[in-house]
Amino acid sequence: DSAIIYDAEKRDGVLQVSWKSTVAGSFQLAVRMSGIHVASSPFELHIQCGRVVRTNAWVLPFQSLALENGIPDVQSGQVLGVKVEMWDEYSNLCPENVHTANVFLTNSDDQEVILPEQLSSSLRHFSLTCAGNYELSIIVDSRHATGSPAPFRLLASTPIRARIEGGEDQMLSSQVAQSFAGQLVFTDKYANVAKLSEIDLDITIEDAEGGGLHLQLLATNTRYSIDWTPSAVGIYRLHVPVTGSVFTVSVTSGSLNTFLNPEIEEQVQTDSAVAVAESSYAVGPGLASAKNAELVQFEVVLRDADKIIVNSAKQSVEVSIRVDNCDDFDIIPHVFRHNEGCTVFFTPRLSARAGTWVVSEAAPIHIHIKLGQTHISGSPYVSSVSPALTPLIVEARLDASLESIKVRFDAATDRGIEQAAILHCRRYFPDADGEVLGTNCQAVWIDSQFLLLKFGAEASVRRGSVLTLHSSRVRSACGTSSPSFGKAVVEAPLSDEFPPLKISLRGPRVVGQCDKIMLHADSHGVGSALSFEWSVSAVGQFDLFAVSDIAAHLMSLSQSSSSIVIREDFLAPGILNISVVVTDRIGRRSTANELVSIVESATPSVYLDTPQEMQVVAGVYALL
Repeated sequence: DSAIIYDAEKRDGVLQVSWKSTVAGSFQLAVRMSGIHVASSPFELHIQCGRVVRTNAWVLPFQSLALENGIPDVQSGQVLGVKVEMWDEYSNLCPENVHTANVFLTNSDDQEVILPEQLSSSLRHFSLTCAGNYELSIIVDSRHATGSPAPFRLLASTPIRARIEGGEDQMLSSQVAQSFAGQLVFTDKYANVAKLSEIDLDITIEDAEGGGLHLQLLATNTRYSIDWTPSAVGIYRLHVPVTGSVFTVSVTSGSLNTFLNPEIEEQVQTDSAVAVAESSYAVGPGLASAKNAELVQFEVVLRDADKIIVNSAKQSVEVSIRVDNCDDFDIIPHVFRHNEGCTVFFTPRLSARAGTWVVSEAAPIHIHIKLGQTHISGSPYVSSVSPALTPLIVEARLDASLESIKVRFDAATDRGIEQAAILHCRRYFPDADGEVLGTNCQAVWIDSQFLLLKFGAEASVRRGSVLTLHSSRVRSACGTSSPSFGKAVVEAPLSDEFPPLKISLRGPRVVGQCDKIMLHADSHGVGSALSFEWSVSAVGQFDLFAVSDIAAHLMSLSQSSSSIVIREDFLAPGILNISVVVTDRIGRRSTANELVSIVESATPSVYLDTPQEMQVVAGVYALL
C-alpha cells in the first residue's frame, strides 16, 4: 500500500516508467489519468525474488539442528527429510518454482545414491537401507547450502536375524571335549550387519532333557563368538533371545556308529537296512530353523556302513514333522527321490488360532526321518518355526485423481478382513498430528499388498503428509508374523502430465450498499482444491476500517471454504479487489481475483451462476 519512487521518461507519446523493487510478492499496479483508471488498471504484478545468496537447510526429524551443525547417526530404514529455505540479497524467501534446490547423496565409494522422485516443495523425504558412510549435498544455483556437503553415518537398525557363519547349508556339529567354534552374525531387516548392546549378549544352550547352560557371547567388532565345550553327546539347542533364533548342534563322540547315550554300548546290528540308517544323515537349513509360510528344504544322504552312496529307490524313506503343543497340527513334507538320496520340501503354515502357538515366538518342531522302523543318524532333528517376516509399508502414493492414496506393503498381508470389506480409514491409520483422511474415509484392499484409501469430506492429506499405521491391525498373509508397524510419507502420483490447475470466481460484479457480496471459487484441473486463502484490498478511495473488518472476516474462514459471503454491514461505496489463492494436494497453486463495485443504489442485474468451465455429455441437458 506504499507509493513507489520511479523514474519516468516520455518518448514519442509513450511514457516509460521504471523502478527497482527489493520486496518480492504479488502487487497491484494502478495507472490513472486525471484520477481515472486506464483500461485494465489495476494490473496484477508478481515480483520474484532475486539471485539466491543464502540457503539454509535442516534434516528431519532433527529439525532443531541446522545442516551446518552436522547430522547425527541415523538407522537404516529411518525416514529422513530435507527442508530447504532460500533467500536473496534483499532477505526475500524464494519459492522453489523460481529457484530449485538439488539434493544429492553419495556413499563412501563416491557413487551417487539415486533418491526417490524429486519433489517440487521445500520438503523432501527419503530413506536409506544400506548401512555405511554418506554425504548429503544441497546445491542451489551452483552454490552449496550452508553446511553442505554434510557427512553422516547410517547404522544398522534393530537386529532381527542371526546366523552362524559356515552353518547355513549343513547341520551344525561338534564333538565331545572339543570347543564349539561358532561365530554369530546379526543382521537387520535390510541385511545390514548389526551390533548388540551389552544386555543382549546372553544366550542359552539347552540339552535334550531340558537342562540349560547360560553363556555370554564374546564380541569382536561385528562378530560374536561362543566359548562352549560340550561334555556329552546329544542334540543341543542354542537359543539367542535378542532375535528369537534357535540353532541345533549335534554333538558326537567322533564316530557315526556311537549312540547318543555314551553309557549304553550296544552291538551294531548287521541288518543292511539298519546299517544304512545309522550311516545316513540329513543336511540343510530347515533342520535348524524355518520361517512360517516360507518354503523349507533339506537333503537326506543315504550311505551304507562303508560310506558308499545308496540308491534311494531301494529304500523306504519316511519323513514326519510334528509341532510341540499342537497335537492337531502336522506339517506334511514332500519327498523327492534321486540317485544320492532324497530332497525334502515342506511349508509350515501355523496359525495363531491353532493349538497354543504364540505368533511372536518360535515353535519347536521335531523332524523324524526313518528307513523302515529305524531313525537315520541324528533323527529326530529338533528345529523351530519362527514367525513370518512382518510386512512393512514401502509406499503411500496419491493416485492421479488426487482423491485417494494407494498404500503398498513389501509382503503379502492377511488384510485383517475379507478382501471385499470396506472399513473406515481409521481402522488402519488413526488421525495424528493434524493429518486428517476426511469424514467417512473408506479403506478397501485391492489385493494382499495394496490398500486403497478413498478420502472423505474435508480431507487435508497432501504430498509430504505422514501416515502412521495402527500397530495391531495387519500381519503376514498367513497371520503369523508380528503386527505390522511404521510410517509412510505420502508421495505425488507417478504421472506428471496433469492439466493446469485453474481458478475462476463466480458472483456479481456490482452490488448495492444494502446487498451482500457472495463469491464462489471454481477449480478446474485434476482433483479438487485443498485449501483456499481469501484476501481483500481496496481500489481507490474506500473506508479503511471497512477493508480491515472484511480482511479479518476472510482470515477467520476455514481453509476449506470455497465460497464467501461478506455482509452488507461491512460494505461502503467503492471498489474492492477480492482474491483467492488455491492449493491442491500436490502443492500446485493458482490465483484468481475479482473487482466488485459497491454502489449506493444498484440496479438489479443478472449473471450466470455457473462455473466458467464445465464437462457435459452430448445429448444431455446442461444445468445453468
